[in-house]
Amino acid sequence: MAFHPGEIHQINLTALLFTGFDFQKSMEFVTNYGRDNDTVAAVTGAILGALHGFDSLPKKSVAQVLSVNKKELGIDLEKMAEQLTEFLIAQGKVKIEG
Repeated sequence: MAFHPGEIHQINLTALLFTGFDFQKSMEFVTNYGRDNDTVAAVTGAILGALHGFDSLPKKSVAQVLSVNKKELGIDLEKMAEQLTEFLIAQGKVKIEG
């Protein structure tokens, strides 16, 4: 059976509600659930990152993700985020407050 968005949504929603929207516990839940867990974890992480903000993510997990992407894939996620932010500001799509 093909994996589909409805199933991703169900697993995400269950993980979020079961763990009280806790980032680490939600990641553990969806990863251990099985199936297409990398996709579900990516969506769950995006939801919780948007909800809680980057600074609220577990520091150890953030450091590991940044390191592995840079070392193994040659992708500097921090630089990419800065470039995207600068582009969006220049386009007038994002305003920096404060």
